Amino acid sequence: MKWITRENIKVDRVACPWLIRRFVDPEAQFLFVSESQLLETATRENAIPFDAPRLPEVKLNHRGVPGTNCSRGNRPAGDRAGLRGHGHFR
Repeated sequence: MKWITRENIKVDRVACPWLIRRFVDPEAQFLFVSESQLLETATRENAIPFDAPRLPEVKLNHRGVPGTNCSRGNRPAGDRAGLRGHGHFR
């Protein structure tokens, strides 16, 4: 499965790809693009967008205090059911 986020990843966001690969998708491939190209590229590449809080279409974002780990649709870590509603897991 492909996942896509903003380019120029910073230390506070590096946990998201790690968490995805460790608990959600061990075979994950990550794409890093400019924020302005994120949604278009996600559609073209059939990739799941994450960690782009300025884009309301992106549902997998940080929640609460900046620098906290990725949220999976407000579900506990490792809960794939939080992604099933987005059509990514069945």
